[in-house]
Amino acid sequence: MLSKTRIAISVCVLLSLVLGGALPVVGPARTAQAQGVSEPFQFQPGPCLFEMPDGLTEGDDIECGTVTVPELHAQPDGATIDLAVAVIKSTSASPAPDPVVYLEGGPGGNALEGMPTSYPYIYAPFRDERDVIVFDQRGTGFSVPLLDCQEYDDLFIATLPLDMTNEEYQAGQIEAFTQCRDRLVSDGVNLAAYNSAENAADLNAIRQALGYEQWNLFGISYGTRLALTAMRDQPDGIRSVILDSTLPLQADLYLDLIAHADAAFATLFDACAANPDCNQSYPNLEQTFFDLVQRLDENPVTIPVIDLIDGVQYDVLIDGDLMINVLFQLLYVTELLPYLPRIVNDASSGNYQLLAIVLGAFLSLSESISEGMQFSVQCAEEAAFVSAEQAAEAAAEHPAIGATFDLDNQIFFLLCSTWGAAAVDGIENEPVVSDIPTPVLAGEYDPITPPAYGRLAAETLDNGYFFLFPGMGHGIVPSAHCAQQIALDFLEVPQEQPDASCIANMEGPAFFTQ
Repeated sequence: MLSKTRIAISVCVLLSLVLGGALPVVGPARTAQAQGVSEPFQFQPGPCLFEMPDGLTEGDDIECGTVTVPELHAQPDGATIDLAVAVIKSTSASPAPDPVVYLEGGPGGNALEGMPTSYPYIYAPFRDERDVIVFDQRGTGFSVPLLDCQEYDDLFIATLPLDMTNEEYQAGQIEAFTQCRDRLVSDGVNLAAYNSAENAADLNAIRQALGYEQWNLFGISYGTRLALTAMRDQPDGIRSVILDSTLPLQADLYLDLIAHADAAFATLFDACAANPDCNQSYPNLEQTFFDLVQRLDENPVTIPVIDLIDGVQYDVLIDGDLMINVLFQLLYVTELLPYLPRIVNDASSGNYQLLAIVLGAFLSLSESISEGMQFSVQCAEEAAFVSAEQAAEAAAEHPAIGATFDLDNQIFFLLCSTWGAAAVDGIENEPVVSDIPTPVLAGEYDPITPPAYGRLAAETLDNGYFFLFPGMGHGIVPSAHCAQQIALDFLEVPQEQPDASCIANMEGPAFFTQ
């Protein structure tokens, strides 16, 4: 559920060049060894380990450092972890006393590493009036320890050109993640300590360490689940919350995922059919896509793909499962929605140039998430409440795409049975009830946290305001000026529902048809 802002930036530039259109040092992993943390929590200044965004200077515009917290907050004298934190200073001479703190998605997303590309879209809009706090959640990015699974990253690259059976694919995944788990445990990592409740306690500790009496939470994707958990467990000091592409606690993600993907596919196909230009250029897009999937399953093709970050070229085998997964991932990214019919149509005609570009972007992000953190969170908070059998039954209800997603679901449940995640009680699957002012933003095309999830979360928020954005994917504020303005207006007077009249001027994707 990682936010796809970095994909959008790199891919849109390349697609615009190809189509002639116009579009507006990870640090070393270490293990927590220190024992105990003295309160109050403290911010220890240190160097910024990420590349500076253009026009910003370390020290003058951004201050970095760490906050040390218990690995288990219920054991303050036990092992500790270091959280990497950056404070982006407001440009105002008299900034508001309540900053905005950004909560990254994933779970397991690295927030600080992406600062150079994320800054203009996610953080800069809030700087006019407030400081912006960005941190790497426990187990991710520059925080210590890092729960990354290099074993999986290596497997991912090694198997790109291989035509594998389901059994071979499953065996490889299980082996890689089991090796990762064993390594982390041998390094002294308590995998049960990496979950949303501990994450929320970290959030409160950072606020105290930085000396803010109140602040405003802004979460995208998994960051919304973290925000909701903080609203439940650590409400003191939270002035307001912005939920963008929301995952409510009571949702059963692994039961709903395939239905949501199917619905997002239908939204795209129906929109193209209803658009005269799109329908003329790409008639019967849905049939074209699923015919392509069937052909690639029967006769996969191999294409060269260049990693957009390091320039390394890989041979990548394209089969039907990959096409389904690629379309699912691309529906996240609002900026790429106009190109999706063209990408499908070109691939159906044997032209994989555009597909190679987007795959190159995905390759560049293959190491941008901490898989160990993701498993610890999802095994505790999703797998604990549903079964592999239930997930398989849900997949069977969507025969066109169900088998593609269910294979990974079944691997997930197998791994969770031995991962060592926290044993949680039913509260992690119950709605969050709160009166903290909270706008809830949802995108029409979002394939993973659809509008229904946003409405579900808003039902138990006494001061929640739900807004649906047409023509948008996953991650609304970084991609829409209208959403940014709603968020900024809300922060000024969170007790009042913000003016959202700009949404009426938004339309669906302007599909590229040349």
